[in-house]
Amino acid sequence: MKYLIAHLIRGEAREGHINLTKELSNQLGFEDLSQIIPPHFTLKHFNEPLNEKELETLEKFLFNFSKSVKAFNYNFSGFGNFGNKVFFLKPSGEDLSNFSNFFLKELKKIKGIKLSDYDREEITFHATLAYLNGEKDLLQVQDYFSSNIPFYAAVFDNITRLRKAHYKWEIYKEFILK
Repeated sequence: MKYLIAHLIRGEAREGHINLTKELSNQLGFEDLSQIIPPHFTLKHFNEPLNEKELETLEKFLFNFSKSVKAFNYNFSGFGNFGNKVFFLKPSGEDLSNFSNFFLKELKKIKGIKLSDYDREEITFHATLAYLNGEKDLLQVQDYFSSNIPFYAAVFDNITRLRKAHYKWEIYKEFILK
């Protein structure tokens, strides 16, 4: 089974994300990602399956870590893309950057948890809106949203373990920050 550690987006930002993915689906024919995975941004994706001991260790880490970190504000302001493959909402905020570095530093201390090239400081957090199929798709999406730059305030108040069950990702366990 596949797992990832994510932050679930809530409130106005969640609703905005869902509306944007539905809009991309209805108006431009992209897959509606809100039907596949809850609005989130990834903190750690596991490329290899974890065994029971690793999952237990990870869960203990997430429980303790969530009790040591206070919730903080951030926002989504604008869009970004990874080449011509991914189009996303950009979360930003100084506390978000500080959190990322601290989370990875602490995660590296866990014996048996393998980090990948994507697990690095100054990661580009993103809330994916669409998977693209080349430059034509990217230009189409950028043009569509050129006059509609969203702004959503949000609170980073959770770290959540998601698992993929068949085609759809589901919430497995949520850890609320203090």
